[in-house]
Amino acid sequence: MLTLVPVLAKAALATTAAVLVCAVIAWWRRWWGRAARIHYSAVALAAVLFLTVAGNYHLLG
Repeated sequence: MLTLVPVLAKAALATTAAVLVCAVIAWWRRWWGRAARIHYSAVALAAVLFLTVAGNYHLLG
C-alpha cells in the first residue's frame, strides 16, 4: 500500500500542473462567470497546497 503513495503523488503533480494551466487560460479567455473562475482558482490553490504538504512529508519521490 505504501508503494502506491508516491505514484499517486506524482499523478497529483501532473494533474495540478494541468489545472494551473487551465486556470490561467480560463481567466485569460474569460471562460465562465467570475464566480466560477474564482472557484476554479481556489481548487487550483488547494491542489498546490496539497503538493506543498506532500513535499514537506517527502511523499513526492
